[in-house]
Amino acid sequence: MRIHLALAVALTLLAQGANAATDPAVHYHVSTAMAGDDLQAIVFDVRFKADEDGQTEIDFPDHWGGGREFYKALKDIQITGASHIETPPDHPEARILTSKPNAPITVTYRLYTNRTKGEEGPLDTDMRYPIIGPERFYLTGQQVMLWIDGRDDAPATFSYKMPEGWTFASDLEDLQLGGGTPNQVIPSVMLAGRDVHIDTIKTAHTRLRIATAGRFDFSAADFQDRIARVIETEQAFWNDGQPAFLVTLAPLESGAGAQSMHGTGLDDAFAMVTTPSVPVERLNVTLAHEYFHSWNYRKLGSWYSTGDEALGYWFSEGFTDYYGRKLALRAGVIDLRQFVALWNQALGEYAASPHRTTPYAEIRDNFWKDEDWGQMPYDRGSQVAALWNRRWHNQGVTLDRFMLALRDRVATDPAFAALPLPDRLKSIASQLGVSVEPELSDSIDRGDALSLPMDGLGGCLRVVNEDAADFDPGYDTEKTIATGVFSSVDPEGNAYKAGLRDGMKRLARLSGEPNDSSVPLSYRVTDPEGAEKIISYLPQGKMHHPRQRVIMPEGLDAEALKTCAAEVAAY
Repeated sequence: MRIHLALAVALTLLAQGANAATDPAVHYHVSTAMAGDDLQAIVFDVRFKADEDGQTEIDFPDHWGGGREFYKALKDIQITGASHIETPPDHPEARILTSKPNAPITVTYRLYTNRTKGEEGPLDTDMRYPIIGPERFYLTGQQVMLWIDGRDDAPATFSYKMPEGWTFASDLEDLQLGGGTPNQVIPSVMLAGRDVHIDTIKTAHTRLRIATAGRFDFSAADFQDRIARVIETEQAFWNDGQPAFLVTLAPLESGAGAQSMHGTGLDDAFAMVTTPSVPVERLNVTLAHEYFHSWNYRKLGSWYSTGDEALGYWFSEGFTDYYGRKLALRAGVIDLRQFVALWNQALGEYAASPHRTTPYAEIRDNFWKDEDWGQMPYDRGSQVAALWNRRWHNQGVTLDRFMLALRDRVATDPAFAALPLPDRLKSIASQLGVSVEPELSDSIDRGDALSLPMDGLGGCLRVVNEDAADFDPGYDTEKTIATGVFSSVDPEGNAYKAGLRDGMKRLARLSGEPNDSSVPLSYRVTDPEGAEKIISYLPQGKMHHPRQRVIMPEGLDAEALKTCAAEVAAY
């Protein structure tokens, strides 16, 4: 099999007094090991000089984004240039290297395929683990890249070699526009394979590349147009943008009629996986959320102390959720009804959550425990954003103005940028003549229940209070998704009354909103005899709880809907 050099990019940041281009502090190289025409393993080669005292610590990837023990998947590890190698008993991902001072060190390791030919990523992958098949791989730097202690901001280079006929897409290629460090190499994405296709779009601030693999139910042209509109809208909001940005998309396995979509925002890229049938509008909102992370939190100041990052998730995730919906509407990639549905999903999750009034310190400690814990900062934060925006409007200040003032102050005042998040927010609010209390102390920290005012979202929209039935799909969702066959259908529930039975095969979900019992669930199914039918019902349980809901006036014509959408997006 002939192998050709696809690209060898020297991504360097010159250190004062050193020539990083000829003597880089850290060089990362990625290549492949093939078995005939099929990928067998990805090969990583990392070269650097030992520390001046001859004692160098390196760390293989351990955890990120809920994934754990990535280092266990790294095989055939070889380290040359060290006279002694020690693995600390309490840190199995680390190695302590003893060598001559400044000795050249080379670390190589492999990551073998974990999918078979034709097998896409697993339905629940959510980007926590690499996806490596015989004809394509998709991974993030946090899952695979070696870390050298003390070299966070050292000069770095990156290069790669792929099989002939393969296309490689990575934001690491774009570091040449601004220099490279390990701090930039680690939070990265790599998508490569025979079916990878890259398109380039120029926006006002950015050279946008969109890399896709596999097939989806939406057109590539529509997907690209929507991405460009989201990115242009958010760059216009901040009047700012990166020199280059990469969006990557690859398919998940499509089974049991289930839909799944996951994405993760990186420094200058957005990595996404989805089942082919997911509506493109859902991808747009996810992208709008993740791209907003290019500013929140990255340009809005530091976190709390190390280990307490989750204390700020109500702001970094909740406010980003708020703006993800709002700016997707402003970009025209979702309509007003979809915007309302997104808010109702969030309000429904908040109302039904067992942690709705849990103090935030407890949420921080349990954030990664399960979805109920992890969702609360998003829903609590997005409502606080709406509350501040509504209240401040009466004082001639918008949340948009607040966010821009925070960005500008952080950019010009390093001491301010290092303050704890609450102090930064209080300072900007005082500067603008508004207040972040009582929500910051009462609702965020203590957990007092939040309630939006009737006109809290602007335009023609209204927020109402209602008594809602608990969301109950009427069957075991985990078993059904895993097997594609409806399991444990409750004989007392609405699903059973509508005709759903154990053993029916799930072909597709036709309607329904997560955690919203007021919207009918509708499935296309086949019964054990093979007859196809559609079953619809309200997913309502026997218990009820108070909740808020966003509604639009009935009977609006197309022009009135357009006017209202513009008012809400600008509010």
